[in-house]
Formats: sequence, structure tokens, C-alpha cells
Amino acid sequence: MFSETHFVVGATFLSGLILLVIYHLRRLRLYKKASKFCGPPTLPFVGNAFQFLGNTEDIFNKCIELSRVYPSPYRVWLGPQLLIFLSGPEEVKVIRSSLNIWAIEHYYAIYMLHGPLNLRFYGARRRSRSRNYMIFFNLGWEKACLRHPVSFTSIHNSCIFYLRIIEASCLLFFSEKLWRVHRKLIGPTFNLKILESFVAVFAAQSNVMVKKMEAELNGAEFPVFDYVSKCTLDIICETTMGVSMRAQIKNDCSYVEAAEKTFAIVYQRMLKVWLHPSAIFNRTQLGREQNKHINTMHNFTNNVIQRKKKSLLNKIAVSGEDNEGDSPFQRKAYLDFLMELTHDKMKLSDSELRDEVETMMLAGNDTVANVISTVMLMLALHPDVQKKAYLELREIYGSSDPDERNVTHDDLERMEYLEFVIKESLRVIPIAPLIGRTLSDELDIGEYTLPKGCLVVIDILTMHRNEDTWPDPLKFDPDRFLPEEVTKRHAYSYIPFSAGPRNCIGLRFAMMEMKTVLATILRRYIIKKDIFVPLADIKLKMDGLMKPVEPIMLRIEERWIDSPRGGSAADGEDENHGFVSLSESFPTLLVSGPVCKTVHLADTQLCEASRLIMNTDDKPKDSTQTMADLTVGCFIAEALFITGLICILTYHLRRLKLYIKASKFRGPPTIPIVGNAHHFIGNNGEIVHKLMDLSDSYPSPYRIWLGPELLIMVSHPEDVKKIVGSDKTIEKSPLYRFFRPWLGNGLFTAPTAIWRIHRKLIGPTFNLKILESFVSVFAAQSSIMVKKMETELNGGEFVIFKYVSLCAMDIICETAMGVSMGAQSNNSGDYIETVEKTFAIIYQRVFKVWLQYDAIFYRTRLGREQKKCLNVLHDFTNNVIRRKKEALLRKRDNRDGTTDHKYDEDDSLPPRRKAYLDLLMELTDNQMKFTDQELREEVDTMIVAGHDTTSNMICSVLLMLASHPDVQEKAYRELEEIYGSSKVEERCVTHEDLSRMGYLERVIKETMRVFPIAATVSRAVTEDFDVGEYTLPKGSIVGIDIIKMHRSEEFWPDPFVFDPDRFLPQEIAKRHSCVYLPFSGGPRNCIGSRFAMMEMKTVLATILRRYIIKKDKITPIADIKLKSDVILKAADPIKLRIKERTCDKQEDEIHVANGEELKYALNSMGKFALLFKAGTVLDSYPHFFRPRSLSREAKDLKPVGQSLALYTRYKMCLLHNIVASAFLGGIVYWFIYHMRRLPFYQKAWKFSGPSIVLPILGNALYFAGNTENILNKFTELSRAYPSPYRVWLGSELLIILSRPEEIKTVLWSEKAIEKTRFFEFFQPWLGNGLFTAPGEIWRVRRKLIGPTFNLRILESFVAVFAVQSNVMVRKMETELNGEEFLVFDYVSMCTLDIICETAMGVSVGAQVNNHSSYVEAVEKSLKIIYRRAFSIWLHPPAIFNRTQTGKEQNKHIKTMHNFTINVIQRKRKALLNRNTKKTAVKYGEDTESAPSERKAFLDLLMQLTDDKMKFSDSELREEVDTMIAAGSDTTSNTVSFVMLMLASYPDIQEKAYLELCEIYGSYDSNERIVTYEDLPRMRYLELVIKETMRVLPIIALITRTITDDLDIGEYTLPKGSLAVIDILSIHRNKEFWPDPLKFNPDRFLPDEVAERHAYCYIPFSAGPRNCIGLRFAMMAMKTILATMLRRYIIKKDKIVPLDNVKLKSEGVTKPVEPIMLRIEERRVTISCHADCLSHGYF
Repeated sequence: MFSETHFVVGATFLSGLILLVIYHLRRLRLYKKASKFCGPPTLPFVGNAFQFLGNTEDIFNKCIELSRVYPSPYRVWLGPQLLIFLSGPEEVKVIRSSLNIWAIEHYYAIYMLHGPLNLRFYGARRRSRSRNYMIFFNLGWEKACLRHPVSFTSIHNSCIFYLRIIEASCLLFFSEKLWRVHRKLIGPTFNLKILESFVAVFAAQSNVMVKKMEAELNGAEFPVFDYVSKCTLDIICETTMGVSMRAQIKNDCSYVEAAEKTFAIVYQRMLKVWLHPSAIFNRTQLGREQNKHINTMHNFTNNVIQRKKKSLLNKIAVSGEDNEGDSPFQRKAYLDFLMELTHDKMKLSDSELRDEVETMMLAGNDTVANVISTVMLMLALHPDVQKKAYLELREIYGSSDPDERNVTHDDLERMEYLEFVIKESLRVIPIAPLIGRTLSDELDIGEYTLPKGCLVVIDILTMHRNEDTWPDPLKFDPDRFLPEEVTKRHAYSYIPFSAGPRNCIGLRFAMMEMKTVLATILRRYIIKKDIFVPLADIKLKMDGLMKPVEPIMLRIEERWIDSPRGGSAADGEDENHGFVSLSESFPTLLVSGPVCKTVHLADTQLCEASRLIMNTDDKPKDSTQTMADLTVGCFIAEALFITGLICILTYHLRRLKLYIKASKFRGPPTIPIVGNAHHFIGNNGEIVHKLMDLSDSYPSPYRIWLGPELLIMVSHPEDVKKIVGSDKTIEKSPLYRFFRPWLGNGLFTAPTAIWRIHRKLIGPTFNLKILESFVSVFAAQSSIMVKKMETELNGGEFVIFKYVSLCAMDIICETAMGVSMGAQSNNSGDYIETVEKTFAIIYQRVFKVWLQYDAIFYRTRLGREQKKCLNVLHDFTNNVIRRKKEALLRKRDNRDGTTDHKYDEDDSLPPRRKAYLDLLMELTDNQMKFTDQELREEVDTMIVAGHDTTSNMICSVLLMLASHPDVQEKAYRELEEIYGSSKVEERCVTHEDLSRMGYLERVIKETMRVFPIAATVSRAVTEDFDVGEYTLPKGSIVGIDIIKMHRSEEFWPDPFVFDPDRFLPQEIAKRHSCVYLPFSGGPRNCIGSRFAMMEMKTVLATILRRYIIKKDKITPIADIKLKSDVILKAADPIKLRIKERTCDKQEDEIHVANGEELKYALNSMGKFALLFKAGTVLDSYPHFFRPRSLSREAKDLKPVGQSLALYTRYKMCLLHNIVASAFLGGIVYWFIYHMRRLPFYQKAWKFSGPSIVLPILGNALYFAGNTENILNKFTELSRAYPSPYRVWLGSELLIILSRPEEIKTVLWSEKAIEKTRFFEFFQPWLGNGLFTAPGEIWRVRRKLIGPTFNLRILESFVAVFAVQSNVMVRKMETELNGEEFLVFDYVSMCTLDIICETAMGVSVGAQVNNHSSYVEAVEKSLKIIYRRAFSIWLHPPAIFNRTQTGKEQNKHIKTMHNFTINVIQRKRKALLNRNTKKTAVKYGEDTESAPSERKAFLDLLMQLTDDKMKFSDSELREEVDTMIAAGSDTTSNTVSFVMLMLASYPDIQEKAYLELCEIYGSYDSNERIVTYEDLPRMRYLELVIKETMRVLPIIALITRTITDDLDIGEYTLPKGSLAVIDILSIHRNKEFWPDPLKFNPDRFLPDEVAERHAYCYIPFSAGPRNCIGLRFAMMAMKTILATMLRRYIIKKDKIVPLDNVKLKSEGVTKPVEPIMLRIEERRVTISCHADCLSHGYF
């Protein structure tokens, strides 16, 4: 049974896949044409349906949002259905008139309510009806598609089936053929004569309604729809069916209740996909209730039709008699005419008649009732319009009472203004905002071609509110419909009743009815509204028809007929016509809340369904059946899994071009799915430091993958200039979408199309005249702030931000909105705190890809917190805008020309100053370019940009002033020149003063350089874009690394020194224009940059004039930790101290301060260190795949018998299946991997080597143990296997070589120029220095660095070698004639001093201090790296960095990097000073003992850099780090080895000493130091050094990567293998070195050397990548050893034979036991000359 089930499920799944492929192939042409339309991004299966989750209000708002973002026409995919949205009148005209579009309007599909009784009609007419009867515009079913995307096809089909079953055979839903027939038949029943006869019914029922309303007179507001809907129901029933329902009199009607409840049920069913199948729905309580209501409605209409038909037959039977002739209205009902027309040839059946009648009732009752309610709302909100309409009625009816004189047909034609009011109401709130058609053939609409099969959606609401057609579209103005105005517009710009052949058949009926009802109401009552709601703030929803979200609540008052002015007396009772203060509550905009609710609802319903299924009965199921069910469940899970894989594959294939282009950029290694997002785990401070680390590690441009988003980081000014100025990168990146729930489409976040318009409109509000008027506000609020600060005077440090932020808030509100908040006075910081929290949440969301999906984010704590914050922010802004708008309306009503103020209520504003919002509203009033929402978005943007940014920047400037008292004093002196001794209260800052604050402006600019307000800005790349050598691919995001540019020593010498004079005009002229971008750049730069600068200067000037700013503990700039909450700020709050500034001169106090500042001034040059955060990223790595929501739901399931066991077994089975699938996938991947490497394995097995090779590990276990065991194992293997032999280290193949000819081939081959992957372990320390660099980088740098090792430079270094060697031998005096001591301690300090003074031109004084943390860090790091290379389980960084060893290495690397960076910065400053003064900086400026003609390695490298800027700071550091490692540790170990050999062989030591006697005679080393000319004469000492490096080579093994197959004689090294050159084995090979373990320096006499192969001795490597500093090393070693031998005799108490000296390899070769030696004083005598003669040296 199981196998059969397995086969059925598998076959079904396979068939489904095939059908899916065929389906999409057939629609390929549709997809191609659809791609030409712009529109929102889509997801597989669901398309854009996920964007329409939520209630009907959310869906409606989403449609509005899309129409603003995308120009017409644009496309939306609802699952497989393509919708093309149109809002252009000419396009609509083509659509509505086209013969290619005849399918039903899908919007009206909501009215198909006639249930299973019409199933027979489906069978009869299914071929002729449209297949697209789905309810797209109510969007219920797509929610289910999103929740269960895999089952989309089944849901799609079930929706179609469901709607076809419940469809109606009526005019509204007919296909084109049936519609033509029925329209032709029914059309005459709406002729004018018939409609005239209905007016009496309209008037009679309206009178009933106004009498019923008397109960509400002079009372509170009531829902007006309750009265109007019953009136329209009575009207439509009496006119349509000739039956009086008397709904108004009974106040209860079963038919009305049944219709309302049926609507509610149908809408619920649409939203709940599990209720779509009739088999389920009809068994539920809702299904039974719906059937009951449908029976009620059908029975009612069927009875009426049968009675009417019987009456008609009787009439025909009695010739000439008319049963209906005694009707008081002398009229015939709609149904009477339809039956008479049917009687001839019986063209309509009873059910068809019923369908048409019910269609008329739904279209004529609910639609008309809603429109009338809307018109009444507009009349209440606009009393002037209501009054004008009433006066028109007075002209018609005079003072007659409504009861005495009813409305007639002739009266209706005279109600022109009332008709204009109705039309204007239908314009601003159309009853059907969207209507649709199915396109049966392709259709050209100008530039675009609509593809066959798509749904064309006409966006009526957008057309009706289009500011191009309707100036000031949200202003209610009935005069728009005057004949002369109508002729100016396109005929299709206003289509409230649709248009074209399939327009509304009852439009005249509806207009006549509405005019009659409204005229009757207005003649009797004054309509009022307590709270005025602007039109733009009326929230709407679509429940079949467009309705307000909140029910329309109105108030009525008696209209006195006998008043000479009609309703004027009543009007006079309320001057504001019902308007009240807008300070009362107003519903806030909920952003994405329904998304969370919908997803939660889906989970809840799913659990409920599982409970129902499992608990259908109490009896346990048959075990076989249970297992079958479980098997089916498992295979469904497999199907879902495979489908997901196919989707992922398809997605990535579509992005293949992007991936190929992205691969050309360097960047950190990625992880599937998340990309590099794991790097940014942690808090906002860690994220910033990670970005800074990456910018130091990779040259610009480099790439980062944030999930599927490709981010290209750029920091070179020329590239940045191209980016900010290009139209291809003018769009903000997709990451800015996270700001849209808050800032909407404000300038900061708006798409380009919106931004261009808004920028052009808003730009003039920042002209200089307006900004000048703001300075008085800046000054006034700054004065308040300094007064508030008085409480902190002479106290401890306090958080400065709380004062500055409140001041900035008051400033931006009073200038931008013209409203005085009094934030400083009230100490109210709620808004500020909310802004900070929102920023922090958004920044976290940007870098945490799992939070970028709304469905996840809004279910997290952060999402809920953001929604709460946004409510606060939006409430604040909405209230201010409403208050300002109300004031503007009041000004228009009461304008008398006697006031000069812009707004009467704001007396605090100066008469000549206009606020930003005032000007924006004036601009709005002219052509209505902004809605309230758009105004709020721009104001929100302005508050954020003008408050949080400036307050943070002011705090940073204050910190810099406190940290640099000299700069603060200079800024104060500038202010003193402007203001003299006047106090802040006596002389405020003015606009003229600001232009004189040149130095203060430079201080601000320098602060924005070191602490830019935004660390990065990003743009979307809309087309492939060339920037120099690289091409930014379309679809990527380009990030401008502002902080990298602002702190790059390439552009800013000594970047961590605070120097405002960098911004002197002459200095600015030297720099690239785009190297400094504090306000961004290009067209989308900050619009308020001048505003911000003026505000900051005013605030800072006010503070400095009053207080001295101090800091107790000054932190260097490089040590200030940063974080980014979108805005870059200090990680720790900025705390400062203030002291009263008196009129007396306080230069001494300012400069001396408290001793701390003096100490800082003396030592600041040595304290600039860039901190690299390392080793902590993976420690905070979260558990991504913890199924929290599933666990919560599982806990809720109560154990009920066997059900819980069944549920548990199902979960276990599913888990087992997933694990099995993952395991199987791993095996398949492993198999494919090894199959691809099969040729590689075949070549590898041609080499001999260890026979035991373990899976996965290879021979790695051979090298388990300490570093001594590793080296011994290689020695053992080289003896056991002839060269070349192989070793497997995990998956890496090592070929070990020890034959000179083979080695020569490898070292000189271009195929072996690359270092191996093991050198990657050095890169966190040495980066891409010469030792570790890839071949491409190495070639460039070797060529650049090579000249710095020319002979002349090396000659200048000998003096340093000699001086430091003399220091070393003097330090050794303490060991004279004592015990053995660790000689390496002295030698290593000496070599460190030498390499630092020569390589960097800085004396570290390691020997003087007897300690160096750098030396210890180097030793420990080398040891860690070497152990890691042979421990393959430590290779992955994700594992290594989480171990104690990894954390220790990161600590050491940080120590080494800090040391090097500080030195480079200090050297660059010195070099800059030298260039500025145009005089050579002599070497002696850095070191007192250094000769004046010597240049350091770093000096020359920097000079070479300055020519064409070929090195960045990080690249310089890498090379200097490499030089120190290669020149310090290697040299000190080799010197120690040589000293060991000299002590072990006294005869050789004596011979070397006699050679020195020949050179120096009896001079002491203090009297005659070593010079460059002496070194070539030390021939024997050089032989000793070379012999030592033979028997004890400093590098035992070197490696290369074979990039292509390489022949080395009999063997071929396969591509991808690692060639290992066993130097120790070559140097001790008997074949080349007879008696190899005998120490004999004479082996290196010229005659001996000539007899050997050149590659049997390679202590410094060989070939192109040999050691660049070999001459440097030899000269240094000879100098040190000569100085040592001239002063001391080196001895060893217990001499160890050479073959017993145990070695280990820790990056460099070292003895296992530390080298312990003893020294004795060497007494120089006259016999030295004689000894030299005896040895033949003269």
C-alpha cells in the first residue's frame, strides 16, 4: 500500500511540475511583453499579492501608493494574473471604446451572491462566459496564496470554480455576447418617460426619511447611512419591482438584513482560503447561515415575480383591461416593462428575471445610499457649498414647506448646482475606484502595447485626483463642473459611472434619485459635522464599494423656513460652521500592522484546522491508514522542498549576469543565502567597525553581499564624482525602503520621479532670504539653551546632547513648521527619544537580512516597537499640519486685508518671516501639488534631517573643542573680534555675523570630516555603469564610503590630527572636489546644507561666548568608538564640563587647564591608533533556524487520545525526512565534487607517499602534535620517500620537492608564482604585503618597492646597524663572566630597533625599555599561524575565530597594527611638513643619533606614494608589517644560531675574530664603529653566516600553488596542487654536501660554490619571489656579529653536536631549547696584529 501511495504522490508531483513548465512556456510571450511595463518587484508564485495583505483599508492604500510611485501604465502580478493599471484619460478612452475588451468588470464580481441554486446556469452557459470571475480588487484569495504559495495553482482554480458556482446570470456579469443581447432588451426600460414616472416615488420616500430623522434633531451625531439606505431600498424596490417594502416604516426588514449578512459572509469567505471549497464551506456555521439568507432573498423575489407574471397574464386574458391603471402615480414598474417585453418570445426565464432585478437592487440601493451619504458629508464639511445649494432650492421652491410642495421631474432639471455638488463628490470619492476588463486581443495605447490575456484596470480614483487635470485636486469645488470648465478637460478624465459601451445603465436613474433625496433633506435640515476632517485625511476602504473606514456621523438642525435668509439664522449660531479644534484625537496611519495580523491569523487557522482534522472522532485510526497518511505527508514535504529548490535555482539563473559581474570585485568570502550578513551580527557599533575593517582590508571598489543585495563600496573621489553625478545612480537604494513607513516619499527616500518634482517645488523655500529670517530663531533658542545649562556650571561632566537636541527641536519646529514647541521649556524629549529608537531599529534591519522581510520583521519585538514609535512620530506631525491648515482656512474666511501676518494665530512669528510649512502650503494652494500625506512626509523628513543630524554634529564639535583647547581659544578670539565684550543677552547672533565666523566654520567642517554625519550613503544602479577599470552591474547598490574617504591618509595627511586649517581656501584647492562629502553630493545632495551650517554656527557661537568647554579625560580621535543608528555618533554619550567665561583674559587657564590637557598636548602625536575590532563577530552569532512560532503553537495543542501521538509522529517523520534529504544532498554534492577532481586524483597517485590516506583528513594525523613533531615528520618522510613525493593534508595535495633541478623549475615558473592558501592565515596580520600577496598585486608592489633596497639606501643604514649593535653589547655587560643567559632576548630587541629605525625611521627604544609588546605579539602570532596550517579543523575562520587560539591571535594582531598605524601617521605628518616648507626633512629630526643624510624605508615609500598615490594607508601598513616580520624575527633567530655555532666551534670564532682584528686593529668598538666599507672585508664572517643558514635554515619549508599543470622532468605537478620546497632536506643532503652535519664555513669559498648546483642552497628562497631584503639582512647580521665578537668571547658550557640540536618550526625555524650562551670580556692587545700575520691575513 505504501509503495502505491508513494507512486501516486510521485506521479502527481511530476505531472504537476510538467504542467507548470508547459504553462509558463505557453505564457512566455506574455511575460516578455509584461517586462516592458514598470511596476513593483515580484516574488515567485504570488507575484505582488504579498503587498496586498491586510484589511480592505490597507489594500486600498497600497493601490494609491503604487499609483504614486509608478507612472501609468504600470503592471502588477497577482499570482499568475497580469494586471495593467491605467490612469491616463486618452489611454482610458482607447480601452473603454475598444472592441477587444468585453469581459466583465471584475470589481463588481462581489455581487455574485446567488449560490448553488444557479449551478445549472453554469453548465448551460460556461462556454460563453469569461473565465476571469475572480475577485481581484477585493484581494481576499491572494492572502491565502501568500500563506501557502506552493498551492497557488489549486487555490487559483478553486477560486474560479467557487465564483462560477455562485455567479449570477445578469447584465453586470455577462460575457460580451450575452451582454449585447440583454443590454439591447433592458435598455428601453430606462427611457426618460419611465424615469419621469419614478420621481414621485423618489419624493414620497424622501419625505418619509426626513420625518424619521426628526428624532435626531439638535442632538448628537448619528450614522446617516442607516436612514439613507432604508430610503434607497424602498425606492429601488418600489420602482424596480412595483412592491413597497416599507423598510423605513418597519425599521426592520428581513430582506435587508439577509443582504447585509450575506455580504459579510461572502467577504469573509473570500479572505479565508480554506472556506473556498464548497464541501468545507457548506458544512460550517457560516455556510449554513449564508444558505439561509440566500433562500430568504430568493424566495422573496421569486414570489414577487410569480405574482407579477400572474397579474400580467390576467391582464392579457381580459382584453383592454388594465389592472394597474388605478395606480396613484400613473406609472409602470421596471419589472412590468421587462415582463411585457418577455411575454412576446419569452426571452428571459424566471431566474434570469430575478437575477436582473436583484442586480438592479444591489446597484441601485447600496451604491446610491453610499453616494448620498458622501455628498451629505461634503455639504457638512463645506457650509458655504451647502448654503449655495440651499439658496438654489429657495429659488425653485420659495418658502413652501417640503410637505406642501414635493420635488417633480421639472424641478430636477433646475437643480444645476446640486448636480455639480454630487458630481464633485463622485470625483473626490468615486463609488468604484477601480474597474477592470479582460483583454481578448493585443491593444496599442500609444507607446505601449497591452498583451492579450491581461486584466486592464482603470484607476478612477487616481484620474479623479490627478493634479494635471484637476488643479488642487483635494479641494472640494463644485464649480469644476460648470459647462465652460468641463469643455477644457478630456472627456474621459471623469468617469464616475464608468464609460464606453459597458457604462452604467442606470446613471440617469441614480442622478435623479440622489438629487430628489438631497433636495428634500436640504429643504428641511441644516447638516453639520462637529469635527472638521480635511478631505485628504478621510480614510477609505473597499468593501465592494469605496466607503469611509469610519461610518459617516453627522448632526442635523431645523432649517427655519420663515427666515428671510433661509438657514442663515441657524448658520449664525456657529461661526465656524461645525469646525472645531483639531487638537482632538485623529486616527493615526497604521503602517504594515495588518500584515502581522494576517500572518498570525494564518497560523492560528492552520492550527485550528489541524485540531479539527486530528479530533474528528475519539477512536484511534487504523495504524495502516495512519502510516499511509504520514507517508503522504512526508512526500508532500519533499515536494515542497524540491519546489523551493527549483524556485531558488530559477532565481539565481536570472541573476547569473549580476553574479558574473560581481565576481570581478574583491570582497570578503560569502556564505550561501546570507552572503556577508553574518559579518554584521552585533550591535550598531560593531557594524560600523566591521565596515571600517573591510574598507581597510579591500581596496576600493569592493563588494559586500547583504543576502541577495549586492553592495559595491567605493571610496575613491574620482569614482564617487561619477556616481553622484550620474542619472544611472540617482535612485536611492532598496535599503531606503525601510524608512518609508516613517518618511514615506519625502526627499530623503523618494523615487526619482517623485523626488524631481518635490525638489523643484521645495527648493525655493531654502532661498537665502528665507534662511536669513531664521537666524533670529536660531539665536533666541540658543540663548534659552545656554540659560538652561547654568545648572551644570562648575559641576561634573554631563551629557550635552540632552540640551542640544531640545534646542535643535525647537529650532526646526519653529522654522520648518512655524510652531513653537517649547521643548526646552517643558523638558519634553519624547519625540527625540522616539526618533533615536526608530533610527536604531532601521539600521539594525538594514544589516540583518532576516529582518528585511515585513512578514518576519513586524512579528518581532523590533517591529512592534517600530510601529509604536511611528505612531508617536506621525501623530505629532499630523496634529501640527492640521492646526496650520485650519488656520489657513480661517484666514481665507476672515480675510479683510488689514493684517500683514501670514497666519493670525501665530503671534510669536516675526512679521516678515515665513515658515517652511507656510510656504509649502501656499505653494500647495496655488496648484495643489501636495496632499496632506505628502506634506507630512516632507515635514517628517525635514524634522529628522534638521534636528537629529545637527544636534549630533554640534555635540561632536563641542567634544573636539573641549579636546583641543587651543582650537577652542582661537574660535573664541574670532567671536571676541565680532562681539567684543558684549554678553549674549545684549547682542544676539545675526545673519551678518555668521559670514565673519570663518574659523568656526572650519572647525565645523573638520569635525564633519573626522565624524561625518553619515558613514555611508547608497544608490541603486539602474544600468551598467563604468567607473574607471570597473563596471557597476545593473541591479547592484553602490555605497559611498564617506568615513573611509574622510579619514584616508591618501587624501588627508595625518588624518587623525584635528586641524581646521585643512579647510583654508588654498588647501581646498589642492584636493579633489569629491574627497569631502559631509552633505552627500550631486543632484541628490542635502537640500538644507546652508540651513544646517547657519544653525550650527549660531548655536556654537552662543555657547562659546558664555562658557569654556572642558573634558576631564581626553580621548584621541582614533580611540573614540563609533556607532551608527543611521546617523554616525559616538558609542558612548558625549559628556563635557562647562565653566563660566568671564570678561577677564584667561589664556593661561585655557592653555594649562588641569594638567590633563597639557599632558595631551605633549603626547598627542603618539596616541593616534586605529582600533581594529576582531574576534568578536562570530561570538554573537544567533541561532537562525530556531522555530519559535512553531514551538508556541505546538505547546497550545492539548493531548487528546491518539491525536497528539499522531501529530508528534508526523513531526518526527517530517524532521527525519528533512535530515535524510540534507544527508542525501551532502552525499550527492560530495560525489560530484570528487568526480570533478578525478583527473586530479589520477595524477596525484603517480607520486609516491604515505600509503595510509584517511577519508577527509588524508595524512593530517601524521602532523598531530607540537611544532617540533611537525618538522621531524617532514624530515622523516623526506628520508622515506624520494623527491618528489605527495602528502594529503585534508583535500589539499602537497608535493614535496628536494631536488635542485626540480626546485629551479618550480621557483622560476609563472605557473608557480602564487603563494598557497596557507598564506591566507597571515592575511589578517600582513594583508597583501609582499610575503602573502597574490601574484597580480605582488608584481606591482615588488616593482614599486624594489628601488627602496638599492645599494645607496642600504649604505645609509649601516650606521644604524652599528649604533644599535653597540647599545646591545653595552646592555650585555650585566651578563659578563656570569651564567649562561638567553641570548635571543638581547638580539631580538636589537633587531627590532634596527628594523624600526631603518624601515620606519622611528626609534622604538626596545633595548632601552627592556620590553616590547610588539616582539612578543610577533612571536606568538607566528606560532599560532604555523600550528593552524597543519590543523585542518582550524582552517575555517568561523571555527578558528571562536576558539581561544583565534581570540588570542586577534589580540596580538591588534597590538601589531596599532603600533604600525601610529608610526605611519606620524611619518606622514612629518613628510607633509617637509613638502610644505619645501625643505628636506633630515633623518636626524626623528632620531638624535641618526646621520643627516639617511632616509628611512617608509620615507622613500611615502615619497613614491605621493607621486601617483599608489599606496593607501592599509597597503603601507601591510608592507611595513611584512618588513618588520621578515627583518626582525628572521634576523634575530639567524644571529642567535650563528652565535651558537661560534660558541660550539671556538676555532671558527677565533678565526672570525682575527679577521676583524685585520680590519679594526686594536680599536675598541666604541672608538671605531662598523662602517659600510668594512662589511665587504668580513669575508670569513660571511662564510660562517652562510654555513649556519645551511645547517639551520631560518625557513625550513616554502610553498607555491600550481596554477596549471607543470612538468618537472619525469613528473607533472597537477593543477591545483601545492608544491612544497624542503629547504632543510636540500641543505643537509649528502649528495650535495659531504658530511652535511659538519659545520664547515669553507664550503662557501668561491671554488666550492662553483662546483655545486646553484639551487642546492636557497636560504632566502630563489626566483622572482625571492627575499627582497637579503642584502639588508646580511649587512645587519655582519654588523651585529662583528660588534659582538670585537667585545666578547662567546662560550657554551655544554656543547651539543649539530645533529642533536632539536628544531621546531613556528613560521621561522627555532631551536626547541632556547639558545643559552655565556660571554667573557675580550681583551684587545698588540698581539692581535701578530696573530693576523700568523694566520695569513696580511
